[in-house]
Parts: sequence; structure tokens; C-alpha cells
Amino acid sequence: MIRRPPRSTPKPSSAASDVYKRQDSGEVVKGYVVPASKGSISETEIVDYCAGQLAPYKVPTAVEIVAKLPRREIQCH
Repeated sequence: MIRRPPRSTPKPSSAASDVYKRQDSGEVVKGYVVPASKGSISETEIVDYCAGQLAPYKVPTAVEIVAKLPRREIQCH
């Protein structure tokens, strides 16, 4: 998980990203964005913004516009 997703762009109300492993291309970054208002931001805008702000390996190859951010349970042993 990338700890500091880009949030300085004014259009998303929140954002997160995660890294997934794929057999065909190794690890890929997927971004999740909650727009400030419906239809106010596109996947292309997010990827372009990230490309200008982040190291190339941190730029998402996929972006999903969501109503709320996905959450995972963390199990402590």
C-alpha cells in the first residue's frame, strides 16, 4: 500500500492506492478515488496528475472511481 496517495489535486475528496501482483506484468498500482462531486474527475486526469507528481513505479496503471474507499480488515496476532 502506498502510504501517501496524491490528494493535493482539488477534485477528489479522498484517494487511496494499492499494489497488486499480476502474473503477466508483475506488480501494478491501482488507485481508488472518491470524487468531490459526481463526474468531476476522470481516470485519465488522475493518472496524468500522478505521472507529474510521483516516481514512475508509483503511478497507477488503473484507477477506479468509487463512492467510498475500499477497506481491509487487519488481523493482529
